[in-house]
Amino acid sequence: MKAGKKLGIALIAFSLGAAGLTQASLAGWNQKNGKYYYIDEKTNTRITGKWIHTNSGYYYIGSDGYMVTGWKRINNNWHFFNKSGLMVTGWRKVENSWYYLKSDGVMQTGWLKTTKDGKVSWYYLKSSGVMATGWRPLNNKWYYFETGEEEGVMAMDKWEKLKDKWYHFGSDGAMQTGWIQINEGPYYYLNSTTGVMETGWKTDTEGNKYYLRPESGKMAVAWYKIDNAWYYFAQNGKMVKGWLQDGNRYYYLSEGKMVVNQELSIDGKSYRFDGSGVCTSDVSSVSAAQATAKELKENKQSKNTGSSDGPGAAVGSGAKGTQGTQADGSSSTEKKSENASSSAAASSSSASSSSSSSGGEEAVPNSAKNNGGKNKTAATKSSELVEGGTAGPD
Repeated sequence: MKAGKKLGIALIAFSLGAAGLTQASLAGWNQKNGKYYYIDEKTNTRITGKWIHTNSGYYYIGSDGYMVTGWKRINNNWHFFNKSGLMVTGWRKVENSWYYLKSDGVMQTGWLKTTKDGKVSWYYLKSSGVMATGWRPLNNKWYYFETGEEEGVMAMDKWEKLKDKWYHFGSDGAMQTGWIQINEGPYYYLNSTTGVMETGWKTDTEGNKYYLRPESGKMAVAWYKIDNAWYYFAQNGKMVKGWLQDGNRYYYLSEGKMVVNQELSIDGKSYRFDGSGVCTSDVSSVSAAQATAKELKENKQSKNTGSSDGPGAAVGSGAKGTQGTQADGSSSTEKKSENASSSAAASSSSASSSSSSSGGEEAVPNSAKNNGGKNKTAATKSSELVEGGTAGPD
């Protein structure tokens, strides 16, 4: 064989070998103009519109062939990818708002239940995914979500003082109204419209009078002194009028107020009452109510069973915690304190005053602009997942 021909064959072989080495070196993650893309190890082709699963976790390659960061809507579900492209799960704070991403990365909306150290906590994620705080109307009921150390935790089975007014939330978290009894203890009255604990005199539709103690809101029972006058309230809280027998002593309650130090004509007969209100006249013909009411001990745990709407009758509260469960049974992860840097803002509207189960319509997160500013169509995880890829670009 001529030397020239041998040299030509050698050059062709070398070129093919070099091309093979170049393709092999491109397999996995590559970078171009500050963006990452992925070459499939099996086909040596650039991946588009697919999930990448590595030892680090899940990544998503958009239809433009570049790795996604920030918010991305995939098959009508919102996901969030950190600045390294890794799909986020658990609690995530984005631009001063908290979101919860389920174990499959899908942004949570609606009710969320977590458990930490045996304590159950409920949260509500708006339709935008933003964790609710403060007052929230849901299913024609009002709920309150903490704004302090336990931010976002639904108040339940407890008293809350908000702007110098007291409210009570049942075991289902709903703001209570009307008469409530706390664990077979005292009764309280919460305004039927606002839920604010009332104090002072209360008259029902039948004209019966009750008294709610100014210092605590507890319904008065038995003897109670109001504005230097003594009154007596039955065990059901109703103010007693007329004759009252307490042991072997007789009293007269004129419009509820105990008569003292005077002589009074009652049903055409004169009776004398001393400084303690005890009748010192003959009372053999008097028909009197019996004084049997006893003071009830206070206990701050609610007796109410709550509503079947919303989270149900779970008890307890805690901070955003580890190993929580959603309605679909998936696990939550530890709350993250890091602020995520998103390439696009996750927008949300303010809380709606609507009383629908979702709390009204709110904006969903804006699509990420890391794919040339376009809203890309994405593939599903189950059917188009690239398994066993190399570790991510971080």
